[in-house]
Amino acid sequence: MLNNSIISVLYIGLQTLIYPFILLARLAAGKEDRKRWLERLAIYNHVIQPHNRNLIWLHGASVGEVNALLPLIEKIRSNTPDTHFLITSGTKTSADLVARRAIDHVTHVYLPWDHPIIIKKFLEIWHPKLVLWSESDFWPVITKMINDANIEMLLVNARLSEKSCAAWKKYAPAFIASILARFSTILAQTESDKLRLETLGAKNCFIAGNMKLASSALTVDQAKCDEFKASISERPTLFFASTHEGEETLFAKLHDFLSSQCPELLTIIAPRHPERGEAIARELSGSFKLKLRSKAEVPDNKTQIYLADTLGELGLFYNLCPITIIGNSFISSPGGGHNPIEPAHFGCTIICGPSMFNFSEIVDSMKTQNALIQVDDKEHLAKVLKACLDKSPDYAHISDNARQFVRENTGTLDTIYRYIEPYTTNLIA
Repeated sequence: MLNNSIISVLYIGLQTLIYPFILLARLAAGKEDRKRWLERLAIYNHVIQPHNRNLIWLHGASVGEVNALLPLIEKIRSNTPDTHFLITSGTKTSADLVARRAIDHVTHVYLPWDHPIIIKKFLEIWHPKLVLWSESDFWPVITKMINDANIEMLLVNARLSEKSCAAWKKYAPAFIASILARFSTILAQTESDKLRLETLGAKNCFIAGNMKLASSALTVDQAKCDEFKASISERPTLFFASTHEGEETLFAKLHDFLSSQCPELLTIIAPRHPERGEAIARELSGSFKLKLRSKAEVPDNKTQIYLADTLGELGLFYNLCPITIIGNSFISSPGGGHNPIEPAHFGCTIICGPSMFNFSEIVDSMKTQNALIQVDDKEHLAKVLKACLDKSPDYAHISDNARQFVRENTGTLDTIYRYIEPYTTNLIA
């Protein structure tokens, strides 16, 4: 088994050789912001206002993690109004979310390349006084250099799946232990997460709950919502949210089956990665009449499948569609689902597949309160969707229970803040 020093040298060497090509490939595929890609190298087109005091750096990998961090920012600001915040993330959807929220004293930049030269430059530019890292997006160089700079760093909303825990334990136990040791405090989502993290060497670890339970409702452009509503009138709709490759074909076949009994049915599919829209359209266009939102098309009465292949509009479709099916839960790779709290804010009847391991505790809690339906397979899904479209009394209360579940878990944020507050107090002392 390799020791930490060898792993670090190999990691930095591979990063130096491979990352430039990965960045170019992501640019070519449209996964990087062409106007802001230099931020990955800690080069900024906009004017940087140096924050010599009271800057908190928060990191979330993607839109779900960033959305969960925004209420925490508001909570900290209400108690320390002079604090400024830097949010880093890795996706265009998360950057767009921060831009749309337009919160005072909040700046977003893309997470820089995990390389010593780049991170040194990043820290010299921003001078954060406190770092709040989210979930399990561990970057060895970043965490080491934050630690070496004597900056307090907390891991918030921490989670670790059984699969990831087993992999770390088997291949690099000392390496992950050294990363976890860099966090002053670790706030785990659940007891299971806490135990897995402690198995890998985490110290000062507490159960604080899942911040995504306290995340704000996604924004909705009411004008666009009204326009879309007018185009579909009273047509029954199904919304398949954040789908992954392999699921769109499955859901299109479901549309074919259900529309034989519900001819006016409109199926809306929002791929997790909107740049896949054209490829999905090519795959389905031979069998279905479809339109793409990325082309500014709106459905007419002949449209069967509508591809919502745009950024930052999940809230709009949750608001429009009473029945939502969570993507990434009907495949095994990657699988794991997406956050069911997002549609719960809108009172959707929420349905997910068997693969929801990234949100297993939330799913179990929602099922206990009859706030979500988890199906076993595509046949079970077809049966449940038919019942929902037929307005079966078996599922009549799911939407109200989903809203109630969100309301009952708003206290999670206060619990998390109690652990963070001493660090923010020290920041302004």
